[in-house]
Amino acid sequence: MNSLWVGLLANMAVVALVISLWSNIRLPVFGQKESIRGWAFGILFGLGAISLMLIPFQLGSGFFIDLRMTMIGTSAFIGGPLAGIVTTIIAAAFRVYLGGAGATIGLVGIAFACAAGLVGWRLKTKDAPSLKANVLFSLVMAIGAMAPGFVYALYQDIDTGPQIRLPYMTLVFVATLMACVALANEIRRRETEARNHMYRHVINSLPEALNVKDREGRFIMANPATATLMQAENADALIGKTDFDFFCQEVAAAFRADEEKALKAGTAIVEEQMLARMDGSRSYLSTLKAPFTDIDGNIIGLITHSRDTTDKKLLEAALTQSDRRAAEALSSISDGLVMFDKDLTLVFCNERYRAMFSVTADLRVPGTPAAAILYASIARGELVGIPQEQVAQWVDIALGRLKQGGTVEFRLPTGAGSNPVRVRRRKGPVSSSAPTLPPPNSMNWNCRT
Repeated sequence: MNSLWVGLLANMAVVALVISLWSNIRLPVFGQKESIRGWAFGILFGLGAISLMLIPFQLGSGFFIDLRMTMIGTSAFIGGPLAGIVTTIIAAAFRVYLGGAGATIGLVGIAFACAAGLVGWRLKTKDAPSLKANVLFSLVMAIGAMAPGFVYALYQDIDTGPQIRLPYMTLVFVATLMACVALANEIRRRETEARNHMYRHVINSLPEALNVKDREGRFIMANPATATLMQAENADALIGKTDFDFFCQEVAAAFRADEEKALKAGTAIVEEQMLARMDGSRSYLSTLKAPFTDIDGNIIGLITHSRDTTDKKLLEAALTQSDRRAAEALSSISDGLVMFDKDLTLVFCNERYRAMFSVTADLRVPGTPAAAILYASIARGELVGIPQEQVAQWVDIALGRLKQGGTVEFRLPTGAGSNPVRVRRRKGPVSSSAPTLPPPNSMNWNCRT
């Protein structure tokens, strides 16, 4: 009895050693073919099966028991068909080499272990099986491991009573469950490590600053873009430090106030921030601050994503200044200038134009349709000589001509005195900026007295 336990416990040690080797001998994860991993897994567990057969417990002449079925079944159940078949071939070849009266029964047991592992692999839903799946598979292996021995023991009249069956089946179950659980956990760990590697690569490749801080504002994680923004040597130099270690007191305090605002709100906020560095340079940032929670939902810090908007701010300032100068230039010219969009709605006019049509100057503002201006100009007597019954027809014709280029002259009874008004119409170019340039399909009127 003691020799049985010694032999089986030695087998357990071999199983644990093989699992440890697989967990610590790391093969490249990315760009590796599935077949290569299958071969490596199968060969390692095949060698493990050979090691188990070298330290068996002998029940009778030529009949040995060990934990080889655990190794073979686990290889197929966890490693897949290729790994299971490779392990089976290696174990079967070695068992044939050993020979003995129990060789045939041993090969049957090896085949059963492989078949059970392949069925289990086919039925499981994930690469890393659940605890329930591991327990069920271990029970099947424990029951199946003793079946060939029973047949041979009955045939050879060998005593395999409870004192042998129970320890053996128990250790097969425990060894198989231990192997499956350990391998499943290792698979999950490697999957998590692979995902973390990809996430880290994505984060480090971002051209924008991304970092995580604790509730006190200390950096927990940061990408290289954050280090560049903070003018730190590298991302590792930021860990454990705060904004006060890199910026002046006023800027750091403003940043900290925004962080406390996000922590108090418990929701993500976006802040426009001005960054004044100690060397005198300035940058503008659009910063997202989102609370970072633990698995229980408690806020433990902030995720911060900052986009440098300095160039955008400078461009907007330049465009604003350019628009203001253009508007001032257009307002100061001696001719009246008005612009209508494609729907004949007034979008811009200078003061000279409004002065020339003083009677309807209150309507000649951006947003007023040209039709409304014409009807009001007729009604108020600014445009004369149009019969009442022909007003609508005249306005329709005028609106049609407004969309065409050309020059027309007429006199106004008021505003411009007796001087004639010459109007030159022109279609404006497509532009995304108004009023410095006409909008799409707009009409420009240049009025001169």
